[in-house]
Amino acid sequence: MHHWQCASTLFRPLLLSTIISNLFWSGFSVAEDRKLTYSSAITDPSSIALSDAIKGDGNYNATVNVDNPNGSLEVYIGQTETNDKTYDVGDYSVNIQGQNNTAASPYTAFFGLAADRNNTVSLNSFSFNNNLMVGDAHHHNSTALIASNGSKVTINGKVYINSLVEMETSGASSATAANNGLYATGAGSTITANSGDVYINTYGKNFFEVLTQNGTYPSGSSKSDAVSGKHGGQVTINQTGNYQVNLLGNLDLGDDFVNRGSITALLNGANSYWHGTEINTYDAGNNIWAGNLDVTLMNKAQWIPDAVNAEISALNLQKEGVVNLHGLNLHTQKSQNESVKIYDLKGSEGIFLIDVNTSKTDDQRKNGSDFIEVVSSATGGTHYIEALNVNKLADLSDDIWVADAANNVSFKAYDQIDANNEYVYDYTPILRSDIKEGDPASQYGTNWYITGVDTQISAGGDTAMANASLNYATATARLEIDSLNKRLGELRSDQQENGLWLRYKGGEMKSDEGSYFKNRYNFYQLGYDHKDEYENGIWTTGFAAHYLKGKSTFDSGSGDNKSYGASLYGSWNRPEKQDYVDLVLKYSHLKSNFDYQNRLGSVGHGAVSHGAWSASAEYGREFSIGNNNFIEPQGQLVYTHIDQADYTTSSGLQVQQDNINSVIGRAGVRIGHRFEENSNNDIYLKADLLHEFAGDRHVTIQGRDATLVSKQEGKDSWVTYGVGTNIQLTEDNNSRFYLDVEKSAGGDINTQWQVNAGLRWEF
Repeated sequence: MHHWQCASTLFRPLLLSTIISNLFWSGFSVAEDRKLTYSSAITDPSSIALSDAIKGDGNYNATVNVDNPNGSLEVYIGQTETNDKTYDVGDYSVNIQGQNNTAASPYTAFFGLAADRNNTVSLNSFSFNNNLMVGDAHHHNSTALIASNGSKVTINGKVYINSLVEMETSGASSATAANNGLYATGAGSTITANSGDVYINTYGKNFFEVLTQNGTYPSGSSKSDAVSGKHGGQVTINQTGNYQVNLLGNLDLGDDFVNRGSITALLNGANSYWHGTEINTYDAGNNIWAGNLDVTLMNKAQWIPDAVNAEISALNLQKEGVVNLHGLNLHTQKSQNESVKIYDLKGSEGIFLIDVNTSKTDDQRKNGSDFIEVVSSATGGTHYIEALNVNKLADLSDDIWVADAANNVSFKAYDQIDANNEYVYDYTPILRSDIKEGDPASQYGTNWYITGVDTQISAGGDTAMANASLNYATATARLEIDSLNKRLGELRSDQQENGLWLRYKGGEMKSDEGSYFKNRYNFYQLGYDHKDEYENGIWTTGFAAHYLKGKSTFDSGSGDNKSYGASLYGSWNRPEKQDYVDLVLKYSHLKSNFDYQNRLGSVGHGAVSHGAWSASAEYGREFSIGNNNFIEPQGQLVYTHIDQADYTTSSGLQVQQDNINSVIGRAGVRIGHRFEENSNNDIYLKADLLHEFAGDRHVTIQGRDATLVSKQEGKDSWVTYGVGTNIQLTEDNNSRFYLDVEKSAGGDINTQWQVNAGLRWEF
């Protein structure tokens, strides 16, 4: 970087005007305002050192406009000038803009704040915004804040540094640039920013980046250091972990082994990140680094290395702090990193996010995938490996070597959960660390390999599957189609020609087969019928309307379902033989909505609507077994057709539920007692054996990663059992109450409990 000189005793002529200027960062008020303009009209002297010292307490705001000066320019916008002085400053703001791209103005250097001579500076906040176009074959320097010669700078609020030095590309420009954010140099020099959010972005546009220690700058290069701690200088950022930290640029610790610098930074939370590379010098013979780096990542904070093969002296990963070998360089919008080498990995439960490749192989089994090297670990620990595009590993033919780590460091697979819920599956790589024939030797202790992948259906896929099963259960004899006793009570006790009835059914059904669901439902039905007597029996014909509303829970979500529709029925009975036939034709329109949430907290929504037709035929006959007791065998056959449904969830999963054809048979029995004082009142026990002869359910779910085709066989058998009663409410038997309670067991879908109650009036 440019070697800067102190200009504390110099004030060179300059076109200088002071005005009230607008602030570019909210939260600043103005106490001291300066606007500095330097242009080609200034011809002499050729080199200017501007020292614009802080004058007393209060806020400070400065704007510098540069328009191709005719000579070299070195500007200290704010510089301490007196030895051993304490400065208590409010909000500090600097804005630089313009261009310096002619041969006549070769050298440019800007220092937003320069603390020198063992001074102490306290700032409420610090903001530095630089947007400068440069060119020709000259060197340029931008340093937002520098503390040197034992000075101490403390920032008690936010830090905002955005420094863009752009090289003009219209001509044969070959400029070089040093672009620095926070820079502490010299023994005892410190910069502390522990009390607010920190954003530092240093970028040399159209330059190629220097990512190593450098004494000189190759033509057309820039070195962008977000933070520097050199020659004994120390920088501390967010030591409490309470604030958001964003660093775009290198962390530079220099090459001084006598006065070793240090940088300490804690990045906490998914909104914090560091894009860049550590620049440090290693003495392998003495196993020592020129500077001490103490960077901690936790709670999804990320480091995205910019170098192709990145190295870092030390890193502390805690609680899912992420080393992201896939992420884009936010300056170049490219992802070029292929490996990371960590000399001392501390902590546990960190995540290494890597790209994996199965399209090529090599003798080392790396297959062109990202690679992790851990030379040593002062603490030991277990960390996660998360592989991107891990779905491609399903057909992996050879193990992929992904890590070589010290023996006290181990890895486990990190479940890949699609943050946007666009995948059908969640993926987990399968790791091994045992030695097999043909494995390369480990340099640091243990080799780690990806051998394949485990897949589990995603939250969205699982909930869509469960919702399809719920719709099937709702439309079939498991819920909406009932026996004659449930619907109308003891119809053979009818005395009048017309009947009006109302019933309620509520309960809970549950399935653990395949995709889990539990559904609480309330079903209402209102009907009217008319009785006609013939020689061979009595026909009761009628119609009914129904409405159902339910609430569902799934493994990864919840939902609600509704159905509404109508039915026609005809029931025939012979009083002398006490038998009956019940025929029902029914239509229901099914609607369901569901929400799902993956383990990352991302949510999605789905909605489906389709129709269902049902036809039922039932026969039963009551036999007296003495002492007012009876037994009634019953048989029933129900056919249901559920229409196909196609829909797309809010996260992009495309779902197709094929037509379902269900044929359910029931063989049952009621055993009861009629009360002697009123034979229209009874109580009974009931039991049924049911079997689904068809009911196959085909569901196709297409996501960004794969297509899932689920073919669930419908054949199933189960039993129901319960107790019921019929009660005459009036002496002339023109109103009755009927009730039954039941439960089912043994099936793929079971009724946990159900209450069915009705009232019938005759007139």
